Amino acid sequence: MDKKLDYLYKKWTGISAEKSNYASSEEILQLAKETKLAISEYRQWEERNKKLNDIYQLWGNQLKQLDKTDIDLCSSIYSKPYYISIPEKWFERDMVRVMIVGQEGRGDWKQEGWRDLQPENLADIEKIKEWHKGYLGRQLGENKSEEYNYNNSSFWQRFRKINELENCVCCWNNLDKIHRNGKVKCALTDEERKKLHSTEKKVLDEEINILNPNIVVFFGYSERESALKAELESVANKFYGKEKKDYEKLYEQKIYKVIEGVRTYIFTNHPAWRNQYKPKNYEDNVILTLREAIKEQLGKI
Repeated sequence: MDKKLDYLYKKWTGISAEKSNYASSEEILQLAKETKLAISEYRQWEERNKKLNDIYQLWGNQLKQLDKTDIDLCSSIYSKPYYISIPEKWFERDMVRVMIVGQEGRGDWKQEGWRDLQPENLADIEKIKEWHKGYLGRQLGENKSEEYNYNNSSFWQRFRKINELENCVCCWNNLDKIHRNGKVKCALTDEERKKLHSTEKKVLDEEINILNPNIVVFFGYSERESALKAELESVANKFYGKEKKDYEKLYEQKIYKVIEGVRTYIFTNHPAWRNQYKPKNYEDNVILTLREAIKEQLGKI
C-alpha cells in the first residue's frame, strides 16, 4: 500500500486503509476527491451565508430607519422579517437550484422570545434563520420536531411536489419579508408594501445574487407589481411591461416564463387560487413546467 494513499485514507476517515476492507488506490483517491469537493461546497455555503447575514444587517438597519410617521413596519402589528436559510445541499454538483418565492408569511410572531428581536441584530438574524431552516425541514420531512407544525396548505403541497422532482434542491423565500401578524388578512396594504420595498437595499435582488438560483418561481404575482418592479426591475418590466412584454405563456394558462441571462423566472398563480377560472390541470402543468425548466438548466450546468 502506497504510504501517501494510506495517509489520505486515514486523514479523511480516521481509519488506516491497510486495516480496512476498503482496498484499491482508486477508491481511496475517489474518496479524497469527493471529500475535497464536499469541503469546497461547505466553504461556498459558509461564504454565502456570511454575505447573506451582512445584507440582512444592512437591510434591517434601513428598515428601522424608514419614516415611522404613518407606518412603522417594526411595530408589533407586523411579523419579524422572514430571513432565509441556505439549504445544506444548495451547492452540490449536478443539482438545479430552485428558489420558490411566496407572497408573504402568515401567523402570529408576537410570542414570547420573539417580541424583542431586532431586524439588524446578527444573533436575532441567526435565530430567525434557524427557525426558517427547522420549519422548512419539517414541511419536507427532513425533521419531525414537534416544535414546528406540519402545514398541509395548498402552498406547501405544491412546494413538496416541486421538491420531489429529480436533480433539484429548493429554497423557500417570500416577496414581502414581513406580514401583518395574525392568521387572516396577513397581506400588507399597497401603501405598506411600497414602504417595505423602498429601502435602498433591495433584499430579494441581493438574495438572488448571493444564492445564485438557476430557477426562481413565484407562487402568486397578483397585486405585487410595485414590489417586483422595486426588487427586480428588469425581470418585472419583461413580465408587466405595457409596451413590450418578453415572456412565454405556457399551456395556454396563467403560467409564464421569463429568461434573464442564464436564469429562468416562472410566474404562477398562487396555489390557493380556487375560482371558476382555474383549469383542472393547472397544478399538474405547474409541475410539468418546473420539470422542463430543471431539465433545461441541467443542460447548462
